[in-house]
Amino acid sequence: MTRDTFLHIVGWLCLIAIAEVAIFTLIETVAPQWRRIWRLATGHIDPASIPPAASDARAASALPQRRGDEAAAAPALQVLQ
Repeated sequence: MTRDTFLHIVGWLCLIAIAEVAIFTLIETVAPQWRRIWRLATGHIDPASIPPAASDARAASALPQRRGDEAAAAPALQVLQ
């Protein structure tokens, strides 16, 4: 067997192994959720997946809100001159 034939066989074996991993991954991740995926794809939306309206959500900001007593206890920044 020549070197080229050997490398050709090794390449095909690698492609087969990659295909097996891809198929196994799809079976393990998509197959259990297939009923839900099909239901969503056909327009039947799960009520749990709908986000609440902006008026229903609490006011959120990038910084956490402090309670009044925490804000009073926090020292103010002082600039030294």
